[in-house]
Amino acid sequence: MSSTGAGPAEEDGSLSVPWAMTEDWGRAMDLSPLGISPVEEDVYRYFLEHPSRGLPDVGPELGLDCDTVEGAVEQLERLGLLDASQCHRVRSADPQDAIEHLIEQRIAELNDEIRQVLAARATVSALKDTAQQADLADCSPNVERVSGAEQILKRIEDLAFFCHEESLALWPSSTPVENAPDLARPLDLRALRRGIALQSVYHRKCLEDPDIAANLRDLVKLGANVRVTENEVDWLLLYDRTVAVVPADPGRRERGALMVREPGIVAQMVTHFRGIWETARDITEYLDTDTPDSMLSEHERLVLEALATADKDEAAARQMGVSVRTFRRYVADLMMRLGAANRFHAALKAKEKGWM
Repeated sequence: MSSTGAGPAEEDGSLSVPWAMTEDWGRAMDLSPLGISPVEEDVYRYFLEHPSRGLPDVGPELGLDCDTVEGAVEQLERLGLLDASQCHRVRSADPQDAIEHLIEQRIAELNDEIRQVLAARATVSALKDTAQQADLADCSPNVERVSGAEQILKRIEDLAFFCHEESLALWPSSTPVENAPDLARPLDLRALRRGIALQSVYHRKCLEDPDIAANLRDLVKLGANVRVTENEVDWLLLYDRTVAVVPADPGRRERGALMVREPGIVAQMVTHFRGIWETARDITEYLDTDTPDSMLSEHERLVLEALATADKDEAAARQMGVSVRTFRRYVADLMMRLGAANRFHAALKAKEKGWM
């Protein structure tokens, strides 16, 4: 037995404590990074110290049960440190060759892991781009993207419905929603009826549309403040100075609209509107707003035609290509213009004006 592994001996040569627990049994290094547990290291050291011993001897010597010894030996065989093919004589691999081999193998594994970890850096840029795109695509509760003309109009209807003080608007020659100025007319009429201050700036080209021109005459008569600009403007709707509606991309209608509730941004948009409003010219310089009430817009003509030819609101709405709710709002706006108390009264007044 080697002197490095022997413990204090009694006079009869027997060990006073299990061999692995003697005070002079120190480990030169921790082998756990190589996949060798302390118990497995004890077993390996035992067979290094006792090259002629077999498996039946190691348990009693180290104070280990049979299952523990069996598991340790199997692991040491997998690592190439022991050969237990002969149960009564276990052969130990040379420590220098076997341990060095395990160290090199572990270093190679660690290098692979390091390369894999470093490779993860390549995803940082992609993940950052994803986060930025999410920020731009409605990840902020104060900036919401809405796509599709129908959805945009629905959200604008909701905003106009809850507006209670002021509605501001810039109307360029083209908006994210086709025929948006005409579609906004019922909302503007309802706002005026509720006493909401309405200020709008239209690009001069909008007035080339006869329906828009007729609608603006009606709005001005009902108290709307409308001005006209020769300069290019972007579409902008502002409600109570708390929410703004702008195109997501002014050059691409299909990108939809943004509903912005960030106070700082909305305040800047109000300032922007005021700057354009101050330089715009009154609509009376472009249109005769004293046109007699006998002028009927194309939109109103369609409403009257639908009322006269359809038995039910559902059929009339289908005829105009709008929802029943929208059609009924059109009828209410027309009744207000005529000063009619009901549909029958409205029909009589329309006939008096020669509209039917």
